[in-house]
Amino acid sequence: MTTPFTEKEKRDYVEQALDPNKVVLVCSQHRYAGGDPSQRPTPGCYECNYVWLTYHFAKIPPHQRAEKLEEMTRAIVDACALEDRGKFDFQPFEHPQVKIEHE
Repeated sequence: MTTPFTEKEKRDYVEQALDPNKVVLVCSQHRYAGGDPSQRPTPGCYECNYVWLTYHFAKIPPHQRAEKLEEMTRAIVDACALEDRGKFDFQPFEHPQVKIEHE
């Protein structure tokens, strides 16, 4: 269940959306926008995943983007190689699993 926007949040959102120096990516089918924490990308939707990936990549500081792009490229190449061999068995958790250990 999403929390309704306050009037200030609505004004801020509209102001940001109309800023000519900003780009807002939204999935045309599911209306997923990467920066909205109340939304989740639709599993299997190319546009939702594109919005998610682009949003998170844009949040990386510019001086770290080349390194992160290399890491992401390596992860995709490795995943494709596993899939080609029939050994790709990644199943993301529906919810994060957190374990706290005390020494």
